[in-house]
Amino acid sequence: MTTLPELPETLRSLGFRLNDEIAWRKHDLQLVFDHLNAENIAVLGGEAWVVRNITDCAATDPTELIHNLDEQRSNRGTVLAKTTSHVVYAIFPGLNGQQILFSWECSDRIEGQSWADYSANTIRETAQAVIAANLEDGVIGEYADAIYYALEMAEEK
Repeated sequence: MTTLPELPETLRSLGFRLNDEIAWRKHDLQLVFDHLNAENIAVLGGEAWVVRNITDCAATDPTELIHNLDEQRSNRGTVLAKTTSHVVYAIFPGLNGQQILFSWECSDRIEGQSWADYSANTIRETAQAVIAANLEDGVIGEYADAIYYALEMAEEK
C-alpha cells in the first residue's frame, strides 16, 4: 500500500479507516473523486469491503480471523480485519449464494502522459468499475449498506 495522501477532515470522517487504508461508501465516492481530481491524486486500484459494527453481528457471524476456517461462519463473510468496534470482510456472500471478492487495478501511466491526465483517467476507471460491479444490489440485504470501497492512491513523485 502506498502512503495515504493528505485528505480533508470532511472526507476522512466519511470514510472507514483501517491502518493505512481508507474506504468509503458508494454514495460518498463522488466527493472523494472530486477532491482527488482537484489535487491530481491517482487511484492505482482498490477493493470492496463489508464493514459491520460488531454489535450488529449475530453469534453465528464471523467476527474473528479464526472463524475463516469455520464453514458455517465463513459463508457469511471472510474476516479481513477486526477493530475494537467493527469487523471487515474482504469476501462476502452474494444473493445467489456465491462468494464475492471485488478488486480492481487501474491502467498504468503511459509514457509521456501528464500526471493530471493519468490521475483523471484512473479516477474515471475506478468510477466505472464500481458502477459496473453494482455490488450493493448483488449482496445479501443486510450487507448492502455496509459496502465500502478502499482506494489505493498515489501522488506524483
